[in-house]
Amino acid sequence: AFDTLQPRGHHEGQSFQWQNYLSLGFDATIAYEFENCRQCCWGHCFASVAANQCWYAMIGATKICECCFNVGDVATFYTRGDPGAPWVYLDVPSGTQSVLLCNIASYGAGMNMWDPQALPGTHPELLNDGELELVAMSGPCNFACGRCGCSEFHKLGQASEVKIELTKTVCLSADGEGWCEVVENGR
Repeated sequence: AFDTLQPRGHHEGQSFQWQNYLSLGFDATIAYEFENCRQCCWGHCFASVAANQCWYAMIGATKICECCFNVGDVATFYTRGDPGAPWVYLDVPSGTQSVLLCNIASYGAGMNMWDPQALPGTHPELLNDGELELVAMSGPCNFACGRCGCSEFHKLGQASEVKIELTKTVCLSADGEGWCEVVENGR
């Protein structure tokens, strides 16, 4: 069986499942803005894979200058290895602009985000191992350089359960589908 996420919280009673990855940060914002453009504005301009990749690149290029966003300002992450175990605070490095929860080795059109040798005590990612890999990106430039193979991503760890507490409205993306999660009254 695939690892899945059924979030609880702001959308109490509603659930969704994802199979490949969940993202919070700049890349989720790009996915959200891409989908808004595709749905509302220029649907006929999104007729091919090549055109879609160009749109993603153009929208992403506008995010390079947005260096003030810090995931730690909008979300707190907790992990645990076993259900019922206590939640452990996950220290996300300052300057992190995106956190990915990956269930497969591939992200962003085939980029491998997880190298088990980069973090002692971890193992290769598997689609059905019951664990998610958590990876941090420092921004669009880190993403682009990682895509070219001249940069790596910060491995945060592996966990069977992840809890995310949002303190501000933020964009999320599950398997490439972006949305804005509205937080009211600070939680």
